[in-house]
Amino acid sequence: MIKVLIADDEKYIRNGINDAFDWAALGMEVVGLAANGSEALAIARERLPDICLLDICMPIVSGLEFVEQAKECLDDPVFIVITGYDDFRYAKQALTLGVYDYILKPIDEDALQDLLKKACAEVEERRQKRTDYAEARSLVDQNKPVLEAELLRQLVVEQGDNSKIRESLALLDVEIPADMGYVRFFDLKKTDIETKEEKQQREDETKKLRAAVDTALEHFRPFVTWINKDDSISALYTPRQQATAFDHRTCDRGHDARCPRVFWPGGGV
Repeated sequence: MIKVLIADDEKYIRNGINDAFDWAALGMEVVGLAANGSEALAIARERLPDICLLDICMPIVSGLEFVEQAKECLDDPVFIVITGYDDFRYAKQALTLGVYDYILKPIDEDALQDLLKKACAEVEERRQKRTDYAEARSLVDQNKPVLEAELLRQLVVEQGDNSKIRESLALLDVEIPADMGYVRFFDLKKTDIETKEEKQQREDETKKLRAAVDTALEHFRPFVTWINKDDSISALYTPRQQATAFDHRTCDRGHDARCPRVFWPGGGV
């Protein structure tokens, strides 16, 4: 059931609107009647209406002030303002604040009913969008480590403009420090001819090396590692000034007797 708040300082108008419709038949319920903007805000905070039908000119807190303040406590509500010809300029201002629509006094019941039906459809559409966004965000969050790793890998290996990759990383709340370092290990060699056992042994050693690199990089978060087509191991991490400590730690462990070559995005070895 869609919840409706009615606010108007003229009692006969707010009661008249309340009595004019079979709200349940419209799929709605009136959760509050307010005589001014302050009362309307109190009801809004407690009952959380989906649709706010309010007079644009009310005492204490005006309709425009209500719209601005109600946005802080309501989840994307639909605002409909009631206005007269004399204050029509305020209605145009209300539209700039995100008000869904307005209706002129004297109020035509049929026109208001049609507007309320449209507002209901708008509420349902907004709900669905929020649900879709939440589901999409949940899916992204579940797969964030995989997405982040793949985007960081693309940032290193792909040539040319990488602005779209950086935009995608920004959507995942991943910052790319200017001092991020890139290391590549070449200590495992792939021969043109090898037995099935030799291939399995090489793949196992590559996985062990990657695991060792992951362990060594625990102090350099955020980081990501991947295995290249030539079986070398790549690692992207931060910050740059810790590269020497990382190189020595890795070499001391004996995982790469020749030590890795260190590259920096945008410049040098």
